[in-house]
Amino acid sequence: VGTGLVATALRAGGRDVLGVDLSPAMLAHAYRRMGARVAVGDARGLPLRARSCDNVLFVAALHAIRDVRAAFAEAARVLRPGGRVVVLAAPDDDAPVPGDDVYISLLSELPPHQRVVPPAVVGDAAAAAGLRPVASEPVTIGPMPQTPNQVADDIETRTWSNLWNVDGVVWARTVEPVIARLRAMPHPDEPRERPFAMH
Repeated sequence: VGTGLVATALRAGGRDVLGVDLSPAMLAHAYRRMGARVAVGDARGLPLRARSCDNVLFVAALHAIRDVRAAFAEAARVLRPGGRVVVLAAPDDDAPVPGDDVYISLLSELPPHQRVVPPAVVGDAAAAAGLRPVASEPVTIGPMPQTPNQVADDIETRTWSNLWNVDGVVWARTVEPVIARLRAMPHPDEPRERPFAMH
């Protein structure tokens, strides 16, 4: 469920959402948005009964899951007949960023994601789990407004998976300067729109 941003939007649209995440830092953010509708869990072993979900969503999560096939097998296990697994995955770091993102140059200085899961791997994992791929296409989500201080807070609390295992030396050399520059931006509590591209 990450920070609960997408789950909160789904709930606002009338959907009943349960968020699962392995990261306590992510769940702390999600809990503030969703209350008790969050649970600690691994995508490869969800704390849910078989055939208990209408849909399963992986939103910007697959790059942090080592065994993508196991995650899809587990998604298929908890899915009701006729349900769907929806995947929104971050594009690779070389993909163009849509629109005007004032944060992009700063954030490009952070350590990159360790891995990107290509659509072909997603399709293979889905097929191995007995799921039939329906469509695959790039989408732009957003724009999503964030203040420089909110982005800096997300970095400081290691909310993003590419920051989880950054050691102290790399953190001091590459991450702390980014945080300082974000907090030094003019009007750091004024939201700026961030376009998000996903596939």
